[in-house]
Amino acid sequence: MNNFKEKTVSVSSEKLKTQINFIQTQLGELKEANTNETKSTAGDKHETGRAMVHLEQEKLYSQLGQFQKQFSFFNSLNFQPQKSVSIGSLVKTSQANYFVSVGIGALVVDNENVFAVSAASPIGNLLLGKNVNDVFSFNGKEIKISEIL
Repeated sequence: MNNFKEKTVSVSSEKLKTQINFIQTQLGELKEANTNETKSTAGDKHETGRAMVHLEQEKLYSQLGQFQKQFSFFNSLNFQPQKSVSIGSLVKTSQANYFVSVGIGALVVDNENVFAVSAASPIGNLLLGKNVNDVFSFNGKEIKISEIL
């Protein structure tokens, strides 16, 4: 596997791990805050505060589940180079670099921008099946594929 692609896979994996750890830390802090909160004489205010914490926890658990699914999917991918763009491909184009894997957004690898996109995203969907030197249109711009790693 190409060194730039290896680094892209590593940076992507680390970004997913960081997001999972961040959410787990937030959940831990909310749990601690909820446990440490003592019942005040203003009972309604206390119950409202607990309800807000509970809603925030539900939101975070949902996000955590999504990131864990993405991480599991990411770890199941084949990152070996293919002749045409497939899930797991790193695609260099005249416009930008795209890593067709999971939709985690912009990454910086060796001072180059790489956009980690899912195959279901508009650009990911357009890239699938394309070959080197293929040209396609996205957002009114002609884009040429220069390399598939």
